[in-house]
This record gives sequence, structure tokens and C-alpha cells, in this order.
Amino acid sequence: MKKILFSFVGLLLLSFSAHSQWLYSYEDAQKVAKATGKLMMIDFTASWCGPCKAMESEVWSDKSVMVNMDKMVMVKVDIDYNKSVASQFNVQAIPNIVVATPDGNSFQQEVGYQSISTINKMLTSYPTDMNQVYAILFSSSKGSDSSLLALGDAYLNVAKNAPEASKSRLLALSESSYKKACKMGEKVGHATIRDLAKLRTISIFVEKGKPQKAVEALNREVKVEELCAEAKPEVAALYMRAYIALNNKEEAKKYLQQLKEDSNAVTIIERYQDEIKRLN
Repeated sequence: MKKILFSFVGLLLLSFSAHSQWLYSYEDAQKVAKATGKLMMIDFTASWCGPCKAMESEVWSDKSVMVNMDKMVMVKVDIDYNKSVASQFNVQAIPNIVVATPDGNSFQQEVGYQSISTINKMLTSYPTDMNQVYAILFSSSKGSDSSLLALGDAYLNVAKNAPEASKSRLLALSESSYKKACKMGEKVGHATIRDLAKLRTISIFVEKGKPQKAVEALNREVKVEELCAEAKPEVAALYMRAYIALNNKEEAKKYLQQLKEDSNAVTIIERYQDEIKRLN
């Protein structure tokens, strides 16, 4: 069965790349997006829609737009024949352009006629490789506390290399996943997941350029002696990163030394080598 599915997706990919840049089946677009690690751009349309026809002739046919289309999986959805998909995205007026993951999570939704510049901005404002995220979103363990922690990490990794316009949205998804992991870890008694998720939630402050808030949250919310052994090095690493961002090298070096003296922190030090170089 898997072999047949892979062959089908392969044929879709060949058809998608060799012919029109548009797909006309939402379900096929989901399969291609999963296989390529791309986001989907959904154009909700109808045969009777005047502004939709105007976009077809003036926007979607523009050369600059067509060049950028390969950054996403492009799919047209006729609302008269795909009412369930339109309902899923709460489409009440068209044209309606949606950027979404293949599991239906909407990143952006614009209603009405959109200009060439707006569409190009939408096409270029998001990451083109979501494979890390999709590997977890569509795994059999989706929804477990460990999977939610890994999903937070995946969104964070994607955010670090994402265009600035979508970084805050990806960081918000990372933070949300961490908070869910923390709550579930607490509920099922997984102290390691709970503690790591709590610390990584705080780490989002550093990623958002608010390191002082990270320090304040650590001082206020974290008692190192109550954390599991696996999480304790993460505390020192988070303090170090926050102080590096604050250009407080003296404090940062103090926490770096703690990490160097901890045999369990080798991989953590390797993870943040680029930031640690700023202390030299």
C-alpha cells in the first residue's frame, strides 16, 4: 500500500513540475506539500467571480509572480464544488488567498483582489522547507508531550532561517507547542518534558530579542534545585545566551564555565557555539 502511495505522490510531483504550476485538487495539494516540505497557497475562486478573473489575467499570469510560485504548492479551490474546504477556512467572500500547512493551519488569509506586489510578498515571506515540522505533524506520535516538545523545537529551527516577515508567527507556534508540552508533561508526570518545555518557552524571549525578559522569567519562575537533572544544564545555557544578547560578557562567561564543568552539557555547548564565539 505504501509503495502505491509513494508512486502516486511521485506522479503528482512530476505533473506539478512539468505542467501548470497550479493543482486543482486540495487533497492532491496536501500530498505534494507534505512530500516537498512546502506551504500551500490556496486560491479560493469561482467561475462567476469577476475579481477572480481579473487576478487570473493580471496577477497570476505576471512573470514575477510565476517565478515565485515554486516557493509554495499552488492550488485553486472552486467554492461551488469544494464547500467543505471553503468552510474549513471560513471563506465567506472571494477572491480569498490563504497560506497554510497541509494539515489546515492558516498562516495568512487575504480577502479580495490582491495586487502583484502583495502576492509576491506573500510568496516570499515564508520558509520553503517545513520538513522538520511536517515530520512531527504527521507522525503517529503527534499530540504526545514529547512530540509537542519536538514540534516546538522544529518550529524554532525553521524560524531561525525564515524570512523576517514570518519569524514572529513561527516563534508563536513554537511557544504554543512548548506550553502544551509543559502542561501535558505535568499532567502525565513526565518531569523531564515538563521542565525542558518550560525552559524552552522562556527561551523564546531570547529569540524575540527580549533577553532581559528571559532573565527575569528565569529568576521569577525557575528553581534549579527542583528541576530534573536533564534540565539543569539548560538553565545555565539559557542564562548564558540571555547575557550574551545583553552584551554582559562577565555574567555570560560565568554560566559558560558552569556548562564546561558539567559532563552532561557537551551537546548543549556545541549547539550554541555561534553565540559563544561572541564572548571571545
